[in-house]
Amino acid sequence: TTARPEPPGICRLKKAVLQRVGLSPEQHRQRFRSLELTEAGRPFVLAQQLRDSCRKWLLAGGSDAETIINKVVLEQFISRLPKRTSQWVQCHRPASLDLAIQLAEDQLAACSGVVNQTNQ
Repeated sequence: TTARPEPPGICRLKKAVLQRVGLSPEQHRQRFRSLELTEAGRPFVLAQQLRDSCRKWLLAGGSDAETIINKVVLEQFISRLPKRTSQWVQCHRPASLDLAIQLAEDQLAACSGVVNQTNQ
């Protein structure tokens, strides 16, 4: 199905409501661009936060941008991983966010195991 364009009045109303409650597309864009994986953080949580913020940012105009969201989130997810993990994930060229998450989780677990063995 093809999405019908919204009447200008509805677009203005939607924008006004979103701005009124503090959920402007610009705020979602800023949050999306600022998210990072913390030392204690999990790649899965970062990916979820990126996906949520990106969706709210790009879909605020009412368009269906799922493909764009997936590509942008994948790119941003990989760029926010620790350097070695990011390189590991990139060299495997994941076609999906789910695959990138699994690669990141596996690499982080493997590195954690190496660190734990070294400290024993």
